[in-house]
Amino acid sequence: MIPFERLHRLAAPRGDGLHPELAALLHRRAAIATDPTVVEIGYSGQSGPNPATPDISQAHSNVVPFPKSPKTACEKNASINNASIR
Repeated sequence: MIPFERLHRLAAPRGDGLHPELAALLHRRAAIATDPTVVEIGYSGQSGPNPATPDISQAHSNVVPFPKSPKTACEKNASINNASIR
């Protein structure tokens, strides 16, 4: 049984109800779900090695990390604006 089938059966004679293409799609999906020859293929996990490493510079010798700045641009602008207000 498809979702909303009872409501669709009640409303269809009055010209309302589900769109015919949507009703057909839901009927096909319900038929597939109840077919014993159809097997769902589940997700078993990641297919390859984990690309994330704790330290990128250790993973590749040709990768140089960006230097860490003590203040971000927003913090610098905020300190400049605060100083000009005083």
